[in-house]
Amino acid sequence: MRIYRPKDVLNFWEEIYGELKTVWKPLFLNHRAMRKILKFDSDQIKVAIRRNKKLDMVLQDLEAQSEDKEEFDRKQNPYYDANKGKESSPTLSEYNPNKFLPRYKKGSVSKTNLRKDAKVSPKILICPSCGVPIRRDGLSCKCS
Repeated sequence: MRIYRPKDVLNFWEEIYGELKTVWKPLFLNHRAMRKILKFDSDQIKVAIRRNKKLDMVLQDLEAQSEDKEEFDRKQNPYYDANKGKESSPTLSEYNPNKFLPRYKKGSVSKTNLRKDAKVSPKILICPSCGVPIRRDGLSCKCS
């Protein structure tokens, strides 16, 4: 069972502690800690609910779990926060392979539409033997 909504938290809570009175259900679902609880992983939420009955205590338990995990990751991985705060060093998640490729604009030469009268982008050359667009920094073609 995955926990994505407040109703899922209520269902799991009722499995462990018994059914909640109908008067208390709306208060449980609209509790101020519910939004923060749902930001955590569902397995962590289940563990915290099993340990604590009140939602405030569940939230405190979840925050303690995340702090313990971060501390464990720092001890195990010496490069855990090496790139934090440095904007000049890109991380793997920030790498975009299409960022450095030339953009094909309307009216310029594209890979599918090679017209002789089209204007060539300053970053692209046309191979004289096969007519395929090539980048100027590479200056190599498939045919050569």
